[in-house]
Parts: sequence; C-alpha cells; structure tokens
Amino acid sequence: MTEKRRDGGSQVEELIRLAQDQLDPSSKEALQKRLAQDKDLQALYEIVLSMYQRRKEELDEILREAQDAVVSKETAESAMRQGLRIFDDLRLRRKDPTRLRGIAVTDSADTPTPAGVRKSAVDTRRLKYRLPEGEVHLELLPVSFESYDMTGIVTHKTHSGPFNIALRTGKRVRKTTTDEVNLFQLARVASGRHEIELFFGAELIGTITLEI
Repeated sequence: MTEKRRDGGSQVEELIRLAQDQLDPSSKEALQKRLAQDKDLQALYEIVLSMYQRRKEELDEILREAQDAVVSKETAESAMRQGLRIFDDLRLRRKDPTRLRGIAVTDSADTPTPAGVRKSAVDTRRLKYRLPEGEVHLELLPVSFESYDMTGIVTHKTHSGPFNIALRTGKRVRKTTTDEVNLFQLARVASGRHEIELFFGAELIGTITLEI
C-alpha cells in the first residue's frame, strides 16, 4: 500500500468520525478549518456524510427489526470502504480533469448482510457513478467464477444519447452502443480492473474505473 493511499484512508476515516461526531474538540476544529479551505475535501465530506446518514437510516430499520447490535459497526466499516473508493476517484479526477472521472457513490457490495440472513451465492452487484454531467448505473451478474454479464444505463444533463461505450482491460478494448433507452450490455466481463469510457459521438462525457 502506498503512502498516498494510507493518507487517503486516514483522511476518509477522519471524515467518517466527524460524521459520527466522534472527534475530540481540537481535532474537530482542525478538520473543519481544512474543510473550509479545501473544496475537494468538502465534496468528499458531503458524499461521505450523505452516504453514512442514508446507510445508517436503512440499517437502523434493519436493526430495529433484527435487534442486532453488530449492524452499527458494519455501517461504519461499509462507509469506510466506500469512502476510500470515493477518495481514489476524486484524486484521479483532480490528477487529470480531462478524463471526466466518474465517482462511485453507491456499491451494493458494501451493504452489510443482516444477522441471520444468508447471502445469496449468485448475487447481482449494483453500482452508481456520478459523472460531471450525468450518471451511470451498472449491474454485474456472475455467470462463472471469474466473469460477469454487465448491464448499464447512462443518463446525461445535455445529451439524450445514444452513447458509445468502450470497455478497456489492459490493451483489450470492447465497444458497444446504448439502445433507445440508453441501456448497454457486455457479456462475460472478466474479473480485474477495467476502465469504461463513455462518448456522445466523438465527445468524451465520462470515464469510470471498475474493479471486479
């Protein structure tokens, strides 16, 4: 793990503790000063806070039904994992703004399974990415031990589609186009790290980094 990633992890953990009101007064004051001066940090905190509060509300309902005190710990761990991904996406967006990097704001892989509920052996993973001017929703359905069928829907503030999709895995590129409802499908996407580029005509409207 690089030093930069450790710093990001510590920063996200500190933001989560601020959202939970678990910082001591001096640390809280210092972090609030940094937030006032750093727009990227503000954006990250707003996402972490919104995500944590939404997840806490959802899991509080589960907690009331299941009466399981472990849920609150899993909520914080889930927010931590998702916060790290958000931090990485924001760092990549700042490093190269021309790539119009999408931010992964929702990932069902991070939703804790309630106590007493067995996780399905074949579980569809759902992700939501926020682009500078739109959103991408992805579903990944396992079809073998190391491959997934991918379905995605693209929305954009100014373009109605169709959109051209390029899935880059190392040197390999797979291309497709969205249909009349801006949905696209790619069969048997292998496990690994991928980049998805989204175009309206020749115009790049967003780039997504995906690890499966």
